[in-house]
Amino acid sequence: MVLVERLSSIYEACYWTLTVPKYTYRGDSKLEIWINETESGRYWIWEGTDRHSLGTVIAKNQSAQIGKPYRVKASLGAIVVFMTENKTRGGSGSFSYRIDGLPLSFLEYPFVKWTKISMALTLTVITVLVVIFCFTCGFCREKNKTSNLDKSMSDVPAMDDEIVVEDFG
Repeated sequence: MVLVERLSSIYEACYWTLTVPKYTYRGDSKLEIWINETESGRYWIWEGTDRHSLGTVIAKNQSAQIGKPYRVKASLGAIVVFMTENKTRGGSGSFSYRIDGLPLSFLEYPFVKWTKISMALTLTVITVLVVIFCFTCGFCREKNKTSNLDKSMSDVPAMDDEIVVEDFG
């Protein structure tokens, strides 16, 4: 990366915004960030994606330590800032990040994305369909039970029929 000559003689800074696409990971997923190396500069890490939604990750606004993992809720994102030390020309460093968490499965996606009203309507429709199905099958079973009972009763001989017993011995 080539930096344009700075207008200020006090410091030089770069920043990166790390975000995770919505509805891709579970709510408890974390964005894990760690500093690999730095030369003539320091890193700061904040939770959020703009100046209106920033939260502190490191207490007392201290700079990040090399090799120490910092965790942020993946859904909130993070801003990583690199600032050169006072009165130095340029600096370098590197950081890494990864998402620590499980992705949303196909079955979880509608429950996370849909609004409460959409979810309530969907569950109501499903419930009504299940009740209608149960009543329909329940009536079919009742009808079948009586017809099977009629068939089984017709196979039983009447009481006044003569029962013939043969002697084979």
